[in-house]
Amino acid sequence: MIAVVGTTASGKSTLAIELARALDGEIISADSRQVYRGLDIGSGKVTLAERQLVPHHLLDVADVRHRFTVAEYQQQAFAALDAIVARGRVPVLVGGTGLYVRAVVDNPSYPSVAPDPALRLELERRPLAELVAELRRLDPVSAERIDLHNPRRVVRALEVTRQSGCPFSLQQGTGTPRVRALQLGLDWPTPALQERITARLQARLDATPGLVDEVGALLDAGIPAARLEELGLEYRFVSRYLRGELASQDLLTQLGRAIWQFARRQRTWFRRDPRISWLPTPDPLLEAARLARAFLLEA
Repeated sequence: MIAVVGTTASGKSTLAIELARALDGEIISADSRQVYRGLDIGSGKVTLAERQLVPHHLLDVADVRHRFTVAEYQQQAFAALDAIVARGRVPVLVGGTGLYVRAVVDNPSYPSVAPDPALRLELERRPLAELVAELRRLDPVSAERIDLHNPRRVVRALEVTRQSGCPFSLQQGTGTPRVRALQLGLDWPTPALQERITARLQARLDATPGLVDEVGALLDAGIPAARLEELGLEYRFVSRYLRGELASQDLLTQLGRAIWQFARRQRTWFRRDPRISWLPTPDPLLEAARLARAFLLEA
């Protein structure tokens, strides 16, 4: 399997499509928001025209009201991967959700603790800073590993830890990899990446229909504001704007800053993995194709 990973706004989706076309491949998305129907513009989901160029999997597989877990993702991703290989094609995993990439590349096991609605409601009503402090006390290893800015991740780690009496981190087995993976990384120098993030966000806000229309449609469809807060970034800030909690002149600035902070966390996550081969920018395709073809010949 070939995996294209890296920060938001780095061009992963475009590169993955070009690479899959060159290698007779099919794409498996590794993005925790692109699994949801209706989250298109804000999640950076590829267009229908782009999907016609190369088959895509793990897009639009869940209702936004349902919390799609990494364990569910892993099961469906492996099913897609097996089907692609059975067709004699090359699986190309692409995305910036580190947990999803790890779920396929390393095949870890996940806790079997079922959700506890009452406990989850209790946790969700508490401030995030308070939850993070509790997680650091009960399971400092998980507090180092997971995205502490993501309330859903923090709540789940605490839910598993408190229900089972065992730290969440100790219930995540290493597993045996099911597939050999070549991981190709995309990143840009900081000033260039910041410019790309700002330009892309501005384009999404200016489009018709655009990001504001998409979030408005979700609210009109009855998606609770609390759920949009959980989905983070674009959905969190635009919903606040539409609810009158954020001024229009602050939307671009505050949301752009939050996306940049997210990109920095992605960069830290992927840079820790020595198995990733980092590609040159702005023209990564030639080197990516060379590395991929050499890897596939060895396999």
